[in-house]
Amino acid sequence: MTMRQLYRNILLGGGTALGLFLGGLASAQSPVIQNGAEPAAVQESTQPLRNYLRSNVIRLPIEFNPQLRSAIQEIRLYCKEGLDAQWTLREKTDSSADAFTLRLQKDGEYAFTMVTVDKQGRAFPEDLQKESPGLIVIVDTQRPVVELTNLGQSQEGHLIQCEIRDANLDISKTHFAFQCGDKVFRAAEQVRGRPNVFCVPAQAVFTGLVRVTAHDLAGN
Repeated sequence: MTMRQLYRNILLGGGTALGLFLGGLASAQSPVIQNGAEPAAVQESTQPLRNYLRSNVIRLPIEFNPQLRSAIQEIRLYCKEGLDAQWTLREKTDSSADAFTLRLQKDGEYAFTMVTVDKQGRAFPEDLQKESPGLIVIVDTQRPVVELTNLGQSQEGHLIQCEIRDANLDISKTHFAFQCGDKVFRAAEQVRGRPNVFCVPAQAVFTGLVRVTAHDLAGN
């Protein structure tokens, strides 16, 4: 295996190469495992899956053919915030290291790639700007914010506006329920044409209590 083949295996999943540890392991082409749950991942064109994380501490394992380890002088980790940004050298280590561990300072989208340098000082790949990211993560440590507004009675029933603010909201896991006189919470339907407004039916014995459940793609 050549150094160039090794590099592509590290980045493109030719083995259990470039991955992400956060309470578990995921390869660069697999959903990230967080605390036993699988957050959503979105594929866009030829880019790697976007992995959503609720922690800003990540571990990127370094794994390659042991027979080639002696030929490597240095391993460099490059990072950029957003796909349109320039690659920036984030960390570097020698071939004896088994991982890069990073603490990201703020929420947002980060792309990562690795470069190997052999004992003759040759870097692979030679032109980093032509390479696609090996891994993309979106760090989101903030919980969704829910704001309720009582819109009063209508002919159909009691109207409540529910605004949920989150940069990566998971709509499929958003639920609105109201409590009836029997203390049971029942799902309320959205008002047609008003996606953020829910109606408690006029015939329901409404106690005035509602329950809103909201999650984002990072699992907050």
